[in-house]
Amino acid sequence: MSESQQRDLGRALRALRTAAGLTGETVARRASMSAGKLSKIENGKVAPTVTDVDLILTALEVSEAAKGEFLRAARVAVTEATAWRVLRRMGPWKHQQAIRAIEAQATILRLFQGQLIPGLLQPTATSPPEVAERHRHAVTHWRITEVPPLETANWLVKSAEVVRGTWKHPKEASQWLGERLAEQRSHFASQADRDAVRLAGKVAYATETLAWGGDVCLGYYLRRPLFLSIAVVACSPNRTASEQPCPVSYRSQSTAAGPRTIPSRGA
Repeated sequence: MSESQQRDLGRALRALRTAAGLTGETVARRASMSAGKLSKIENGKVAPTVTDVDLILTALEVSEAAKGEFLRAARVAVTEATAWRVLRRMGPWKHQQAIRAIEAQATILRLFQGQLIPGLLQPTATSPPEVAERHRHAVTHWRITEVPPLETANWLVKSAEVVRGTWKHPKEASQWLGERLAEQRSHFASQADRDAVRLAGKVAYATETLAWGGDVCLGYYLRRPLFLSIAVVACSPNRTASEQPCPVSYRSQSTAAGPRTIPSRGA
């Protein structure tokens, strides 16, 4: 199990415990382990066994469906860790030889490079009128499209029509994020991205990040050539764009005071 998988699994388990309203001592006692071990698992400092995960989930009284997803992901992570240990013991040069043999048989080599839409240059006072007009048109059109901005905070500049919703509390926004990820999970190109534990860790991370006023931006390759970009942006105010007001979704005209988050998606 890699360090990132340990952290994601620990965050997911901690999020489940917090949602259940249980203390670490209570869960540790029910799972027949020390509170220190549970703390290390939740903080990603110790790689839990499949048995450890099973005991913790049983102590949390999660549904059988959710437990099955977690245990499958834990087994995959343990299997991957074992495979990497074998690879390191054998030496990476054997794996490199296998790749070299595949490359020698290739007839076409394709290089894929991600691209971003460049920022719009602000016309100057000496710019020709047609340049200023093209800039004005481009800015207006960009605001009403779901094309992701280069900076996450610039979602606040977008028109309210492309905002999926607004929430007052971070947990509500991260719950929306989790639902969207669950909807798209089967379409993710990478098997690792479909990992239920990893996705639960992303949601837990989003809750923590939004709680202190940070933004969350995730991206996933779907079936070629689609790419999913999904963001949850804090406002009222945003830390990097405090001058931007908090747009209100056309689906929810809530003007409740306090920190709110705005998720938007473009694929």
